[in-house]
Amino acid sequence: MGELGGDSLIGVLRVLLQSCLLAETTDWRAGAELSDAVKAISNQDVRKRVSALMEELGKRKRFVAILDAGDEDTNVSPAAIALRNRNLQQLDAIISELDQQNPGRGAEVIPVQSFHSSNFAAKCYQANAGLVLKANVVGPPEFFTKHLGKLLLVESSFEIIDRVVGKDFGENYFHNLSWWIDFLRQAESRIELTIHTEGKQIEPIRKRLAELCEDTMISPCVKGYDDGCLPHERYLRTVAFAFNLGRGLDLFDPNTGKNRDLYLAHANPASLRTVNLERRASPT
Repeated sequence: MGELGGDSLIGVLRVLLQSCLLAETTDWRAGAELSDAVKAISNQDVRKRVSALMEELGKRKRFVAILDAGDEDTNVSPAAIALRNRNLQQLDAIISELDQQNPGRGAEVIPVQSFHSSNFAAKCYQANAGLVLKANVVGPPEFFTKHLGKLLLVESSFEIIDRVVGKDFGENYFHNLSWWIDFLRQAESRIELTIHTEGKQIEPIRKRLAELCEDTMISPCVKGYDDGCLPHERYLRTVAFAFNLGRGLDLFDPNTGKNRDLYLAHANPASLRTVNLERRASPT
């Protein structure tokens, strides 16, 4: 891609790092090909920066093997495998060095040199700006599936940091917990759910979660903290992503079954790491 190629590649990877999962083949050949391509970058500075971005994507568990490689010749390229899987529901875009003709259905096919002008890139930029919903637009199943559903492809641990829920565990939280659990139980593997909160109503939350998670693959845990320990903002944290939850657990109105006015945005995982939750948890 000429002199601007390295800068363009770094820009693409930064967009993907902020808000995307990366599809892998079921025999994990795409990662190997990508690793070889990075090693072959002649510009040392570009190679170092790209390697760091790839390492961060790996640490955050962004790779998910959903592209069926089949039993064909192992020389088939990951790009060809992706194109065969372009109608896969979880696949939004295929980014390739090859200028493939867009099939007009399924995932958008994007030559890497024109990534930033693609429809998919526009959706990424919009997602990175955050989601704002006015009240009574959507119910829990549709909301979770559309905005958080892909997390279930890679995550085994969810942490909700909400200092308020333990202070006033009322009807709104009682019902909202059931909608969160309905979402998490769709995962095909074990899930650990941890709620970090303040206040004196830890036991009612634990009891409610125990009832909801019985006979599921969800392992719930509630950790209590002294007042003032947790941040004012409320978050959803996983290995792959961190989100500012706005209202925290209380996303939906139990009277209407629809969303409250809410805000959801990507948060900086590094800023959340400064909140050392394990050391600050109280014995309760």
